[in-house]
Amino acid sequence: MRALIAVMTLLACTAPALPAHAAKPPVYTAPLSDLGAGGYDVVAYFTQGAAMKGDKVFAMSWRGA
Repeated sequence: MRALIAVMTLLACTAPALPAHAAKPPVYTAPLSDLGAGGYDVVAYFTQGAAMKGDKVFAMSWRGA
């Protein structure tokens, strides 16, 4: 019986230490905007060496952004 109480106490003490997970991870956008990268080409910085505006032809929607 003491072993059961010890195990239950240990579980009760460690349960709050488990990480909490959000139901839906956030997508960070500018306030009042649905553009995930602010309308910029996310690859151009590495391939062209500068930030460049994206083209609407090459668009993707993910979690509302």
